[in-house]
Amino acid sequence: MDALQHTHIELWKLTLQRQMLRGNAPYEIGFLVRTSEERYRKMVDLYNSSLSLVGVLRTREQVLHLQKIEKLHWDVMHLANMLHEVEKKYKIKPQVLDNRVFYPFGIKPTTKAPNNTNEDIQKKEN
Repeated sequence: MDALQHTHIELWKLTLQRQMLRGNAPYEIGFLVRTSEERYRKMVDLYNSSLSLVGVLRTREQVLHLQKIEKLHWDVMHLANMLHEVEKKYKIKPQVLDNRVFYPFGIKPTTKAPNNTNEDIQKKEN
């Protein structure tokens, strides 16, 4: 078997695995986190390369670098906010409340457990 056929077989296995995992919270969270990590890494690489090439690049080229960095920054912010959409979609309670996160319409999630007394629990059981 040549390398191309082997690659097609591996891609088919990965496609099947991805189809089986699609539609659950851990897969979506992992995908979003991995994608945001990759975009952040690209953003830092561009920034570091633009710093090292300050004397070599012209102003126009520096502005183009900054434009790419800004786009990657907004991509990372969008992916981070999409994590909250996954929480809403699967009704996951956030483990940490962050005051820096914008919650639309003033709604903030709570991690407080409902105040259930023994009487309330007995009523639910009956």
